[in-house]
Amino acid sequence: MNRSQEFSPLKNSAECDCPETCRQLISELHAGFIERAGGIVERTSDSYLCEVSPLVSYAGEGLEHLKGQTFQCPVHIQ
Repeated sequence: MNRSQEFSPLKNSAECDCPETCRQLISELHAGFIERAGGIVERTSDSYLCEVSPLVSYAGEGLEHLKGQTFQCPVHIQ
């Protein structure tokens, strides 16, 4: 597993290691969950939002029902 999938420090208020970079990394991780399950995530900009609720899937498992579906950001699978 890639280090950025396991850890994203939150220690600054702007630029690097800030809330925005943490949000981008979690969005990329969750978009990857959907894409590995066969779904398509249309990213409309660099600062897109994508979230899979941990009540649905913790690590990308059980998302097979998303195969073939297209999602426009922002995405919230719940």
